[in-house]
Amino acid sequence: MKHIIYILVSVAIISAPKQIENTKISPQCFKYFNLVIGQSRLYDMWDSYDIFMGQIEQESLCNEKITAFDHGMGLAQFMPKTAEWIHSKYYDELSKISYTPNPYNPRWAIRAMILYDKYLLDRVSCKNDWHLALRAYNGGLGNINKEIAKANSCNYDEIAKHCGRSKFSCDVNIKYPYQVFKRSVKYNLYFNPDQ
Repeated sequence: MKHIIYILVSVAIISAPKQIENTKISPQCFKYFNLVIGQSRLYDMWDSYDIFMGQIEQESLCNEKITAFDHGMGLAQFMPKTAEWIHSKYYDELSKISYTPNPYNPRWAIRAMILYDKYLLDRVSCKNDWHLALRAYNGGLGNINKEIAKANSCNYDEIAKHCGRSKFSCDVNIKYPYQVFKRSVKYNLYFNPDQ
């Protein structure tokens, strides 16, 4: 599925280059590239390093010190309760970096994000679907699984029709995976320039 999305995004880049606003990797983001690759290898998620980089860029524009209006923190924009939960769930892994949740620490944030993404991929009702796992990351696993159940389908358009939150929240959540995938293309092309 990931490769189909890349093909679609790549076709969009080729056919409408003016619509892709920043296909170069910023130095701000590039400084996390090796850390993301190392952490993705550590958790057997090597083939998704580009999605992780796109996700970090989408979440924080690669600013490890940022706090968003909704209290999202650091590179991966963990909410306070989610940071506490993920730290307790993966304490053995995350306490090697920090004994307490530390979303402003790039190593903690990247490792926690990868572990959380892996958790979501395993638990979204349509298994191993990056699109839906990213929607769960952005809007909550419970919300996306309710939408899937109501749609009785793994079709993205059908699921989106059952978003039960505010129009603003639904719009942001439905667009989120596409924005991450769009940003991730440049990281894939950097590592695989012949594609």
